[in-house]
Amino acid sequence: MANRFSNEQARYYVSDKVGMSTKSTQKYQVYDNEVYERRIVHRFRMGDVEDPDLYVAQPIYEWQQTEHGKWVMEHGKDPQYHMHMEPVTYGYQIIITSHIKPKHWTEYVLRGYYVD
Repeated sequence: MANRFSNEQARYYVSDKVGMSTKSTQKYQVYDNEVYERRIVHRFRMGDVEDPDLYVAQPIYEWQQTEHGKWVMEHGKDPQYHMHMEPVTYGYQIIITSHIKPKHWTEYVLRGYYVD
Protein backbone atom coordinates (compact mmCIF):
# COMPACT_ATOMS: atom_id res chain seq x y z
CA MET A 1 0.00 0.00 0.00
CA ALA A 2 1.29 3.46 -0.90
CA ASN A 3 2.54 5.84 1.76
CA ARG A 4 -0.28 8.24 2.66
CA PHE A 5 0.26 11.87 3.66
CA SER A 6 -2.09 13.90 5.79
CA ASN A 7 -3.09 17.26 4.28
CA GLU A 8 -0.64 19.08 6.53
CA GLN A 9 2.21 16.73 5.58
CA ALA A 10 1.33 17.14 1.92
CA ARG A 11 1.55 20.92 2.18
CA TYR A 12 5.04 20.65 3.64
CA TYR A 13 5.99 18.09 0.98
CA VAL A 14 4.81 20.34 -1.86
CA SER A 15 6.43 23.39 -0.24
CA ASP A 16 9.78 21.60 -0.06
CA LYS A 17 9.63 20.15 -3.58
CA VAL A 18 8.52 23.23 -5.54
CA GLY A 19 9.82 25.97 -3.26
CA MET A 20 6.41 27.51 -2.64
CA SER A 21 4.25 27.85 0.42
CA THR A 22 0.52 28.13 0.99
CA LYS A 23 0.65 30.63 3.83
CA SER A 24 -1.29 33.86 3.43
CA THR A 25 0.50 37.21 3.28
CA GLN A 26 -0.27 40.86 2.78
CA LYS A 27 -0.59 42.50 -0.63
CA TYR A 28 2.39 44.83 -0.12
CA GLN A 29 5.69 43.81 1.40
CA VAL A 30 9.02 45.59 1.87
CA TYR A 31 12.21 43.72 0.96
CA ASP A 32 15.59 45.52 1.07
CA ASN A 33 13.88 48.94 1.45
CA GLU A 34 11.84 48.43 -1.73
CA VAL A 35 8.10 47.89 -1.94
CA TYR A 36 6.85 44.74 -3.65
CA GLU A 37 3.23 44.04 -4.57
CA ARG A 38 1.64 40.57 -4.57
CA ARG A 39 0.48 39.76 -8.11
CA ILE A 40 -1.10 36.75 -9.81
CA VAL A 41 1.55 35.26 -12.09
CA HIS A 42 -0.01 31.97 -13.19
CA ARG A 43 -3.24 30.03 -12.88
CA PHE A 44 -4.44 26.63 -13.98
CA ARG A 45 -7.24 24.16 -13.33
CA MET A 46 -7.02 20.65 -11.99
CA GLY A 47 -9.70 17.98 -12.02
CA ASP A 48 -11.18 16.23 -9.02
CA VAL A 49 -8.40 14.27 -7.34
CA GLU A 50 -8.18 12.48 -4.02
CA ASP A 51 -5.33 14.58 -2.60
CA PRO A 52 -4.98 17.88 -4.46
CA ASP A 53 -2.04 19.06 -2.33
CA LEU A 54 0.06 16.23 -3.76
CA TYR A 55 -1.19 16.45 -7.34
CA VAL A 56 -0.52 20.19 -7.59
CA ALA A 57 3.27 19.68 -7.36
CA GLN A 58 3.83 18.40 -10.91
CA PRO A 59 2.08 21.24 -12.82
CA ILE A 60 3.80 23.83 -10.61
CA TYR A 61 7.19 22.23 -11.22
CA GLU A 62 6.56 22.11 -14.98
CA TRP A 63 5.55 25.80 -14.96
CA GLN A 64 8.75 26.66 -13.05
CA GLN A 65 10.79 25.12 -15.89
CA THR A 66 9.24 27.42 -18.53
CA GLU A 67 10.71 30.81 -19.48
CA HIS A 68 7.78 32.47 -17.73
CA GLY A 69 8.24 30.49 -14.51
CA LYS A 70 12.00 31.00 -14.41
CA TRP A 71 11.51 34.76 -14.81
CA VAL A 72 9.06 34.87 -11.89
CA MET A 73 11.29 32.75 -9.67
CA GLU A 74 14.24 35.06 -10.44
CA HIS A 75 12.47 38.44 -10.03
CA GLY A 76 9.71 37.63 -7.55
CA LYS A 77 9.81 37.14 -3.81
CA ASP A 78 7.83 34.64 -1.71
CA PRO A 79 5.95 32.73 -4.45
CA GLN A 80 2.83 30.96 -3.16
CA TYR A 81 0.03 28.86 -4.57
CA HIS A 82 -3.61 29.19 -3.56
CA MET A 83 -6.14 26.44 -4.22
CA HIS A 84 -9.85 27.13 -4.70
CA MET A 85 -12.61 24.59 -5.26
CA GLU A 86 -14.73 24.89 -8.40
CA PRO A 87 -18.20 23.58 -7.53
CA VAL A 88 -19.37 23.38 -11.16
CA THR A 89 -16.56 21.06 -12.30
CA TYR A 90 -15.81 19.46 -8.90
CA GLY A 91 -12.19 20.38 -9.51
CA TYR A 92 -9.77 23.04 -8.34
CA GLN A 93 -8.36 26.30 -9.60
CA ILE A 94 -4.77 26.91 -8.57
CA ILE A 95 -3.45 30.46 -8.55
CA ILE A 96 0.26 31.22 -8.17
CA THR A 97 1.14 34.61 -6.71
CA SER A 98 4.43 36.35 -6.01
CA HIS A 99 5.63 39.69 -4.65
CA ILE A 100 7.06 41.68 -7.58
CA LYS A 101 8.51 45.20 -7.85
CA PRO A 102 6.34 47.61 -9.89
CA LYS A 103 9.12 48.09 -12.50
CA HIS A 104 9.45 44.32 -12.87
CA TRP A 105 5.67 44.01 -13.16
CA THR A 106 5.78 46.39 -16.14
CA GLU A 107 8.45 44.23 -17.77
CA TYR A 108 6.39 41.13 -16.99
CA VAL A 109 3.34 42.55 -18.79
CA LEU A 110 5.40 43.78 -21.77
CA ARG A 111 6.92 40.32 -22.20
CA GLY A 112 3.40 38.95 -22.62
CA TYR A 113 3.34 36.87 -19.43
CA TYR A 114 0.29 38.61 -17.90
CA VAL A 115 -2.46 36.05 -17.14
CA ASP A 116 -5.61 38.07 -16.43
